[in-house]
Amino acid sequence: MQNHDVNPLLDLPTRHARGIEWVRVTPAIAHHWLAFNTTNRHVTQHKVQQFQLDMERGTWLNDGAPIRFAPNKLLDGQHRLMAMLQAGTTLPMVVIYGLDEQMQVNMDTGRGRSPVDVFTIEGLDRWQATVLGTAIHALISASRDVPISSTVRYVNREVRDFYLEHIAAIQRTLRVLHDLPRKPTPLPWARAAVGHYLFAKKDHELADGFFRGVYEGYQLGPTQPVLHLRNRLLNDAITKTRRSVFDDYFCLIRAWNATRRGTPWRSGHAMYPGTDTNLPEIV
Repeated sequence: MQNHDVNPLLDLPTRHARGIEWVRVTPAIAHHWLAFNTTNRHVTQHKVQQFQLDMERGTWLNDGAPIRFAPNKLLDGQHRLMAMLQAGTTLPMVVIYGLDEQMQVNMDTGRGRSPVDVFTIEGLDRWQATVLGTAIHALISASRDVPISSTVRYVNREVRDFYLEHIAAIQRTLRVLHDLPRKPTPLPWARAAVGHYLFAKKDHELADGFFRGVYEGYQLGPTQPVLHLRNRLLNDAITKTRRSVFDDYFCLIRAWNATRRGTPWRSGHAMYPGTDTNLPEIV
């Protein structure tokens, strides 16, 4: 006798006939389906937590990616199901079942979209997208009081949202840097983008001139901090001295602060971190 109290959707993972359905996946269904997660990639907890947060906030965007099953085996969708279970949310999902389990080895082997791809889609040219794609994490960190030298990385949704929210200031920075000489390159362009964007929030005309000094070096007086910064960066390039992200930002901010204050430098020693472990505040 058939038990009509049993949700027929629970047996989708066991079906051998191939099919596809839209299913309102409840936490109970997600929990049941995860029992078929017998061989899969290692769970990335950060990914689960990000999905969970989006679901709890109501900002989850269903891109149509399916939950996929071979008979009695979950092939794809473990992170989404875990997030739904932890968030306690019910969401519509495309479910494909009855697949050959050998297909799992070919899933998710393509290159995922990077921030560079996001900005290319938004219409930036290759150079701008590449520079901003590297710089964007530091820009978002700065907006959240996280050190710009940190290794924190943000998901593409956060990247796109930040860009669209600050598009005018970001595009201005990219235009200024785009017009500077490509060679020599004293400072990596992404770090220059971070510096210019943050400095321009204080004084955009001074920031423009500061970075022209770094990259062009024209008409710089012997006591101008930007001259000593440029000399130090170019000397490191000639001697192939490797600098950390922290060192670059430290020297950049020190030289900027001295420029803003009108403080003359007779040498570049004032820009070096020494025993400092925190970046200076930008003035």
